[in-house]
Amino acid sequence: MLSLKTRTTTRRSLSTAVRTLAATVLMAGGVAVASAAPAHASAADCVHGAQGFVDIPDWMPNGTSQESFTMDPGTAAAATIHLETASIQGQSRGYAAIIGNTLAGDQFWMDWTTSYSNGSASGWTQCGPFTVGTGQVATTPAMRTDNSPAWRFRACGSRGGGAVRCTPWW
Repeated sequence: MLSLKTRTTTRRSLSTAVRTLAATVLMAGGVAVASAAPAHASAADCVHGAQGFVDIPDWMPNGTSQESFTMDPGTAAAATIHLETASIQGQSRGYAAIIGNTLAGDQFWMDWTTSYSNGSASGWTQCGPFTVGTGQVATTPAMRTDNSPAWRFRACGSRGGGAVRCTPWW
């Protein structure tokens, strides 16, 4: 029979092992969730023709707005981020645009996925982020659209590096 001291030490060791195992499982789950996001997002993932994106001029925001949201609505500094589509180089393409009263440090980008199911993207390319100056109109590079239900886009942004908002997937 084990002494009281040995049973207490064994119980503590077992308790520590269970907590360590639980933490490992949680961290592994967190890694799996995190791997659904782009491993490293930058403008280099989509500029200069990378991954089939096409660079477009910043004055391009004349397409059809599919989704949008306004940062700081109801203020003099309101800026709007749009997910737009337009015919570019003979193909329908999607891109993000930021217009309105942008402030220095505002960021925006476009997410694109070909792995959309059950209401979420299982992997995607983040085109950006791009940082704008005060009053600047800007666009992301554009990606061709597709009728596949797995082929989706959304536009995201943040005011001066604050909270991130995104349009619904389109």
